[in-house]
Order: sequence, then structure tokens, then C-alpha cells
Amino acid sequence: KSKLIGGGFLPYIMKYLTSAVHDCVGGTAAALLMGIELVDSEFGYDAARRMFKAAMAITLYARTQPCWLRFPSIDKAFAGSWFVPNFSRLPFLLGFDATVLRCFPGSPKIFVYDLPREFSAPIVQCSAGLAATEVWVHLLLVHSDCRTTRMDEADLFYVPVYARCLYVREHGTLERGYNWEHAFTNASSAYRRVLRHLGRAFRTRPEDHIFLFPEEHWPISEVVFGAAGPLARSLVLSPETRPVIPASGDGDETVEGPTCQHSSARAAGSVVAIPSFADAWAASALRSQNLPVADRLVFACFMGLGVEKAYSMTVNYRDSLRTLADLPGFWIGGHTPRFAEIMGASVFCIVPKGVGTWTHRLYEALLAGCIPVVLSDDFVLPFPELPWSEFSVRWPMGEVDNVTFPGHL
Repeated sequence: KSKLIGGGFLPYIMKYLTSAVHDCVGGTAAALLMGIELVDSEFGYDAARRMFKAAMAITLYARTQPCWLRFPSIDKAFAGSWFVPNFSRLPFLLGFDATVLRCFPGSPKIFVYDLPREFSAPIVQCSAGLAATEVWVHLLLVHSDCRTTRMDEADLFYVPVYARCLYVREHGTLERGYNWEHAFTNASSAYRRVLRHLGRAFRTRPEDHIFLFPEEHWPISEVVFGAAGPLARSLVLSPETRPVIPASGDGDETVEGPTCQHSSARAAGSVVAIPSFADAWAASALRSQNLPVADRLVFACFMGLGVEKAYSMTVNYRDSLRTLADLPGFWIGGHTPRFAEIMGASVFCIVPKGVGTWTHRLYEALLAGCIPVVLSDDFVLPFPELPWSEFSVRWPMGEVDNVTFPGHL
């Protein structure tokens, strides 16, 4: 590792590249691109940029060869693997794309803090999966013409912290089990370090500061975002308006029943519900299977966890969907490789509560073109000005049966 850090990085790999390019130019460029995520994670942003420049030089050479490398073909080849970056997005992620995104006239001026990279890295790895909202909102603001570099003319202040991505990398996911001590203590300490970097602007205008949490597990304790915490008056962007907290206060997973509960609605600062992130390959797969209504042969579907075996750390009613499994036109079960195909062939897509009150399945249903049926009583939908009742259905999550519910649909 010491040989690869800093100036020694490219010389170390370049001595192997000449023969590799001679043997297989396209494969060499692909191998370098595939390695950028690891290099970014292990050796840092600057090393990843140098790796990308080397890959681009080889790609330009490859285009002179009979079979040259194309980004879209690589994306397609690795579709389905959430940890593989979308290669066509690498110039944007690594600062080689200077595109300026236009804001609506009259948009507020936003100052984006330039925090130490420990709070917003590794950018490539964090740019995929549900936590990627942290990365893309940050980059979209950095590239937007609403951004100002002067704090004195800012209407709002954005604080870019990839806390959820960093937590998952270090401590695992829901499926692997949380380390409760780290989940609700160490991350809170990290946020207090972040606040020290914000200085006077945060102390005098906390209500104008924006923080983002990309799903139901906000990696800070209620002491931080609660009524008396340092984020109490700040604005939070999140798909989840009621984050999960330990049910008993200690997160003891040996206790029978749910180990988490949803926090109360915030008493002070606002939470603005936003959509979750959908990876490009997943969105493309869902759109490609989106059939005209007349060609949809499945009445309603749900494929996911909780039908065959309970999985949630909070109360939900996914097991009640079993009563629908034998009804004509219903496709109810666990995950399947035909996920996008079945959603695209369904009239209704059932969107039940999971661990959080929100669910990513809502946005997958919209991409697939089916009518989302929301089974989550406390789910706050984004963009409240939209006429949600005209293109979605809400049903009490504890009242799913095999007569009244399907009859309503």
C-alpha cells in the first residue's frame, strides 16, 4: 500500500501496463476502470483521479483498434451489481466534468461547505446504492448555478457528509446486523466534529443549514437531532421523516419482538421528504420492462422480504400479504431474477412498509409504470403538491385481507 500512495502510485502500475495494453487493450482499460472504486476507497480521491486519467489515455488508444471499449457496454455487462460504478458517471464523480446545472429563476443561493474529505469519501463507492443520495445531492449542488462561494450572500447552507455510506462500510447493513453502540454513539461523535467545522454561520443561523440522511437509519442518536440537540432547528432532507431508534433504548436484539421503533415527528426543525436514489442500471431495467397497460397480465405484485419470513426490526405487516398469494392475477413472493419483468407486467405494485415508514419500492413502481399501492400509514410522500391520489393508492397497512383489499383495487 505504501508504494501506491501519492506520487508512486502511477509508476507502480505503469510498469505492468505496456504489456497488458499490447495483449488486450480493451480489457486493460476495463480493468483500470473496475479498480477505480477500490483505489478511491483505499488510496484516496487523488489516486483515483490519476487512475481514471490513465484509463482514459488507454481508452483513446483503444478506439484506434478494431474492437474498442465503450462505456455503455461495460455498464450493461455488470448490470445487477450495486457496487460496480456507472462508468459513464466517473468524469462527473472525479471532477473532470465541468457541467453547470441550471436552477429555476429565483432559486435560493446555497453555500456548500468544503469539509475535510474524511466526511465525504470514498466518493465512487458511496455513489451507488440507497445511500448514494448523499453523494448525488452534494455533487448536483456543487455543479449548480444556485451555488455561491460567499457565505454572506447565502440563503441556505448545505453540509455534505456521507455518514450513512461510511457507517455501512465499517459496520455492515441491516441484513448483517447492526453494532448498536457504533450506530448511535460513534456516528454522533463524528457529527459533533462536523459541527465544529461549520463555525459561526451554524451558531447564528442553524435553521438555514441543511443535512441529508438517505434512509430510515439516521446514523446519529436522537440526542443529536432531537428537540434539545445541535440539529434541532436545522433542515433535514430524507426519504424518512421518522427515523428508527432503539425500542428499549439499548438495542438489545435478544429481546423478543421489534428491536427498533420510529421516533416522534420533530418538534422544531423541519424534515423535507425527498425521493430515494435509484441506480442507473436498476432504473434502466425497470423502464425497459414497462409495458402498456393493455399488455399487463399481472393484476398486482410484491416480491421481497417479509412475506415468507419476518425480517424487520420495526413493526410491519408484510406477512399479511401471504393471504393474497393464491388469488388469480396476484404475484406474491420473495425476490426473483424476474423482478423488473414482473413489475413491468403488473397493473398494481404493492408497496408495503419495511424497516422505515418510507420504502424504496414506491420509486421502483413508478419507474416500472405500475400503480403503487402504499401500505405504510406514516409514510410522508415527497412533493406534496403532486396529485398522488390520481396515480397511487393508500390502504391501512394492518387491514390487508383477501376480500376487501383486492376488491378495492
